[in-house]
Amino acid sequence: MSMNEIEIKDFLTKTEAYLTVLDASTRQAQLQEWEQTLRRYAEANPDSDSLRIKRLLGGPRGLANVILLRQGQPLKGTKASSTRQVLTWFVLGGAGLFLLLAAFLWWKFTPLIDVREDRVQMLGGLIDIDGQLGQVKFGDSFEYSDSQYKNLFEGSYEIPTEEVEDLILEFDRGQMELTYTDDNRLSWNCKVTTEPSEGFIRQQKEAVVVSFKHLGGADCSFKLPTRLKHTINGDVGKVDLIAPANDTFVQLGSGLVTVSPDAEATYRFDLRVGQGQVDPALEKLSKEGGIEIKIDVGTGRVQKN
Repeated sequence: MSMNEIEIKDFLTKTEAYLTVLDASTRQAQLQEWEQTLRRYAEANPDSDSLRIKRLLGGPRGLANVILLRQGQPLKGTKASSTRQVLTWFVLGGAGLFLLLAAFLWWKFTPLIDVREDRVQMLGGLIDIDGQLGQVKFGDSFEYSDSQYKNLFEGSYEIPTEEVEDLILEFDRGQMELTYTDDNRLSWNCKVTTEPSEGFIRQQKEAVVVSFKHLGGADCSFKLPTRLKHTINGDVGKVDLIAPANDTFVQLGSGLVTVSPDAEATYRFDLRVGQGQVDPALEKLSKEGGIEIKIDVGTGRVQKN
């Protein structure tokens, strides 16, 4: 029988006993996220075996180690001193436990565990640690650090003055930091897996399209002309809007969108997350007649910086 509310709370109470190294607010935030994850899983899989799920997670100690890994803390029962050592210990030690339960979970979570170069995926992507992108995903929660892309790609593009009203930026995987300039020139400073081919910037009627698709990954800082409206379409990653100066629409399949509002501007926010969280601090700032900021995230989080 699937885990009920009492079992979930008991399991997380026992897990908390292994998290004393974390401060109270961080500890509670992590436990609340896992409570939501376990509850959603139980509702979606009412016939699942609660004992097997607990064993899959390695019991309270195992789940505590997942949380500690995310926070960059040494795992319980290990003397690993670096994140890489911790990750290796977790993958190798956890793989054996996961494989023992493969017969039960294989049809629900495929692949059970997938290790490729700097990326580790578990439980069909429920856990996704991507060293190149700098992404750690647990359920619908995402954290980001510096990416590891090696190739530098810099440049600028003069926007045609009259015809163009919109700028569209699209990417597959990446971290995009967007700031704004009164100039009529779009500029970028990126680290990429491979450089874009010629024609990655093109004009379509009244819009300029900048495509970073099919590169493997990109980590970019853009300066966008303030006179244009902006649309950002991404599959996976992080988008940082820093003092947005014109109407902006962000559509992200999964990941994190942060907004740093301009203290001297007013905004009208339309924020939607299919599975995850929206920071209520942004919604409280929303005012009619302000700059329109529309954000739609499939899985992940929208937060105020």
